[in-house]
Amino acid sequence: DSQLFSGENDNSTDEQTFSAFAHTNNSSSGPDAMNSHMDGQSEGSDKIGRRIPTSDQEVANVVAAVVRERLVHMGKASRKENIVLALLVTLTLLWLTRDFGVVPGWSALLPTGAYITDGCPAIFVATMLFVFRDEGKPVLTWDACREFPWDLSLLLGSGYVMATGVQESGLSEWLGHRVSGLNSMGTTGVLIVLCVGVSLLTELVSNIATVNILLPVVAQLAVTSDVHPLTYMLPTTIACSLAFILPISTPPNAIAYGSGGVPIHRMVQAGIFTNIICVTLLVIASATYGRAVFGLLSSLPDWAKL
Repeated sequence: DSQLFSGENDNSTDEQTFSAFAHTNNSSSGPDAMNSHMDGQSEGSDKIGRRIPTSDQEVANVVAAVVRERLVHMGKASRKENIVLALLVTLTLLWLTRDFGVVPGWSALLPTGAYITDGCPAIFVATMLFVFRDEGKPVLTWDACREFPWDLSLLLGSGYVMATGVQESGLSEWLGHRVSGLNSMGTTGVLIVLCVGVSLLTELVSNIATVNILLPVVAQLAVTSDVHPLTYMLPTTIACSLAFILPISTPPNAIAYGSGGVPIHRMVQAGIFTNIICVTLLVIASATYGRAVFGLLSSLPDWAKL
């Protein structure tokens, strides 16, 4: 909004917006138009006299005009864009029809269907991007793949691997028994400790790594205290997203800090206040109506005893 109605001369978007506004409000002419223009200058105009849209309908007309103009400038989709769209639709259909749960999907028709996961269609479609060509060149080249954030993929994958290792090695069970002393604090006390601790830990460790490491431990803690595992696991998962203090906490924080408009001390000041509010609301919701909404009022379910 600030970009659309800033009123700066060198902003092309601003010029197009006011032009669109004038075009959508050109039904009046003559003295009425002059009076309307003068009223616009007195009620709300930019520094060179262009009227600023004030009502919701005027703003909607401006936005609609700008969107139509952008669509005209975009033109028709190219062959490469159509190929990517077709592959995206194909990938979505392969995901949806792989295994319906109630009836077998297309994976059951293959001799190795038991090993087919959602990653297989994704790899297949990604490979097709190298196969299909446009103007003698592949739709996707390896030079473009070099710009892909491979470090993020390794981060995601390593988080899942670490979580599996924590479970398979028995570390989650061992830690769950070691922290079972928290049960003396009651369910609400455990929720407070978990939400506060996780929200502080996720400021320094990635959200995915935090949740993948802690969830097996938290689940085991719930089992040892005869509490529904989701009573602790849901708040822990949500608390992993309460990272508002440091730039390294989460990519959105890093983007905001990298823009240069948010100094780190301002981010810390606002982040601490936001964290306190979010953790407080999370604990209250989890200890009261959250348990009823998610059906967690019962004791340890049968599936958690396996």
